[in-house]
Amino acid sequence: MVKTLSVKWQSLAMAALIGIVIFLQYLPSIPYGFIDWDDTAYLQDDAVIAKGFNKESLHYAFTKFDNPYFMPLVRLSYMFDVSLYGNDYAPGFRITDIIMHIFNCLLLYHIILVATKKLWPAVLVGLLFAIHPQHVEAVVWIAGRKELLAAFFGLGSLYFYQQYVTARREKGWFLAALLAYGCSLMCKPIWVALPVLLLIWDYYPLQRLNSAEWKTCFREKLPFLLLGLVYSLLFTYSLQVPEIPVSHFPDVNALTRWLLPIQALGLYLVKTVMPMGLASYYAFPDEINILSGVALLAFFLVVLAILWRNRKTYPSLLAGALWFGISLMPPLKITILPQGEAIFAADRYTYLAHIGFFMGIVMAADKLISSYPRVKFKLAALATLIAVVMLYLGHIAMVRWENPETLWLQAYKENTGLGKAYPLGVLASWYQRHDKPIDAINTYKKAHEIYREQYIYPMMVASLLSEPFHEYQESEKWLNKILDESPAPSPILFDLGQSFLNNRDFVRAETFLSRAAERNQQIQIVSGQIQKPISQKQILILLALAQVGNNETDKVYTTLQSAQLSIKEKRELCRRWHSGSP
Repeated sequence: MVKTLSVKWQSLAMAALIGIVIFLQYLPSIPYGFIDWDDTAYLQDDAVIAKGFNKESLHYAFTKFDNPYFMPLVRLSYMFDVSLYGNDYAPGFRITDIIMHIFNCLLLYHIILVATKKLWPAVLVGLLFAIHPQHVEAVVWIAGRKELLAAFFGLGSLYFYQQYVTARREKGWFLAALLAYGCSLMCKPIWVALPVLLLIWDYYPLQRLNSAEWKTCFREKLPFLLLGLVYSLLFTYSLQVPEIPVSHFPDVNALTRWLLPIQALGLYLVKTVMPMGLASYYAFPDEINILSGVALLAFFLVVLAILWRNRKTYPSLLAGALWFGISLMPPLKITILPQGEAIFAADRYTYLAHIGFFMGIVMAADKLISSYPRVKFKLAALATLIAVVMLYLGHIAMVRWENPETLWLQAYKENTGLGKAYPLGVLASWYQRHDKPIDAINTYKKAHEIYREQYIYPMMVASLLSEPFHEYQESEKWLNKILDESPAPSPILFDLGQSFLNNRDFVRAETFLSRAAERNQQIQIVSGQIQKPISQKQILILLALAQVGNNETDKVYTTLQSAQLSIKEKRELCRRWHSGSP
């Protein structure tokens, strides 16, 4: 009895230690502001979420099917935070994120402890997961809450499933695991691979696949697979994103292009083992390096063969490797079909992958100690050194998220070739929104020098910013580039045309609006992303107003015929004409 109480208090003390370490690690990040990279779009720019939690917002959260994901539970969490802190108090949202990360780490620690009945391996897995520098992105970036909340429910599903296995197949635990899996999908689809991951968990640490239960293990995953399939179909249909195989390398054959996910997986592995030079954005390579891709593929196959051969001695290593690779398959898809995503890899995607990876490494080390007791102190010293280094590197990674300037300059530094342009483009946009026009102009120009094809159309911002400084000649140059050379999508052209119309520059307004109408009827792909068209009728109405300003009666009649206006819309247009409002 005394021994049982002692073990219980030890486990509680270790849980408290993990929580304290996380809080102290992330305490300096609490005062950081919004990054303006998705987080403000989810909060201040969303009129319903900005009002906090109410009946309207509850309905909205579960009926908004839009990019980036169907994520009602994430939206609800934002609404609760808005009700608590207001929609412009970033530290409040970050406190919630830190608390979520603590819960996730403690839940993982408890799952490992129950599965292995070993305290110190569970503590090490929990600590490694808690302090790994790649997880800074998911915790400090407010828009990264999708990762945290999906992991909370995903780990909950793993916990309930493990309880079902160890509690004589009580159906309540199984239903709870299925429900938690569904909740995880309603946060982010990255956990869609959980049915396969549960099979890996059956292999190790539960060690069920080595027994006569292997058929039962497969049958138990069928409801999970069905739920994942239904969600995937609904998710694909609801977003209404055309299934067009967009590739950053359209001129290479499909077989060569399939080397990209191998290279991305290699990047994830390197950053996991040596988390230095982390960045908020990892760009696609300028070209596919066939030699390195084939070499990486050979390396992974050899490693898998070695782990398979030693699966009886170190089963955790095989389980950890399989978990790592399979859990990254959903994000690896964007290297082949980057629909809605223009990134090659992201640190936040490792939040799921590291669960099995750390478990595999730590349990293998524990097995090594049991076989060779003399290495115990050496491994303990190594683990302490790794923890200290991780804390230091985590602090470096966290400081870069203090503001958009430090974040994107670091991303610019860590990328190479054409990949340096995107961080500069995002930074220039932030300068523009925060009344730093000269910095915006210079940064856009620098991005354009790196990647002319991609970053001509953002120069429209620089051209508009130039006018208050009376740089009309330079402004004219960039406006012409947008029309003649740029892949600018219709929304960009429309915004420019509307701006010129408001300023009664009818000639320019007609030029940009007519080009916007043309581009709006085409499938527009910019930087590997499909651009959503805007209302063609809205473009044509403004185009007609610009043509009126240019006294082009015949064109006005043709444009309005194409717009197919209702009686109400015609009356409104007449009212605007008579009032002189553009």
